[in-house]
Amino acid sequence: MDWLQLILLAILQGVLEFLPISSSGHLILFPAILGWDDQGAIFDIATHFGSLVAMVIYFRKEVISLLQLNAHPNVMRLRINLIISTVPIILVGFFFGDLVLILNRSPVIVAFATIFFGALLWLSDRLGNKISNIEGLNYRSSIIIGISQCLALIPGTSRSGISITAGRLIGLDKESAVRFSFLLALPTLFASFAWQVVNYSAEAQSIGPDQLVVAILLSATASYLTIKLFLQFIRQIDFSWFMLYRIGLGLITLYLFT
Repeated sequence: MDWLQLILLAILQGVLEFLPISSSGHLILFPAILGWDDQGAIFDIATHFGSLVAMVIYFRKEVISLLQLNAHPNVMRLRINLIISTVPIILVGFFFGDLVLILNRSPVIVAFATIFFGALLWLSDRLGNKISNIEGLNYRSSIIIGISQCLALIPGTSRSGISITAGRLIGLDKESAVRFSFLLALPTLFASFAWQVVNYSAEAQSIGPDQLVVAILLSATASYLTIKLFLQFIRQIDFSWFMLYRIGLGLITLYLFT
């Protein structure tokens, strides 16, 4: 694997894993536009592991609290909500994994998903209520967020984007919707990483051990910085910019691939 390709895609995956513009969509479109070979499953496993490491480091206090047996009632409730929200995507991924692989080969699907769910994110931010925080999240709302997250299996949707969209529509304020989406990434990324290891770790790859280490480090660093900055400035962030970017990217992709 070419070093330039590795560096660019590892940083791209780390940053976009947590921005509502779809890391999977970009990892399909960029190689296709630039004429690069597919980066391979091992690269995807490595970069997802890097993002997972960044999540654990950044949310280490929350992770420790969530793992405690005798946790505070609010923490126990959050733990149950995260489990409830994770179950749907695990079930859908398990039973429809082959269909996901087929969808991943189509830049056109990425383009339409990028446009549609970008507009939906913007609408949810404009129309959603702003009265509830994570502590007020009930189990019914967690199921809704979990079901919506299944749409992220369609490349171009964005896992963080669709879970933030659902959170805003059910009444979470912007900061709480983003924070719950990021915490939800912990079990979701772990499940995705485990699924990829089981299904693809034996495949032959054109990437060396040194490149794998660099990919993990770059992805972890980019993920950590993105999480920190996004949460720090979330109150000032206008989702309109994400919508405009997604629509522009989708239209360019349709022009190039249709």
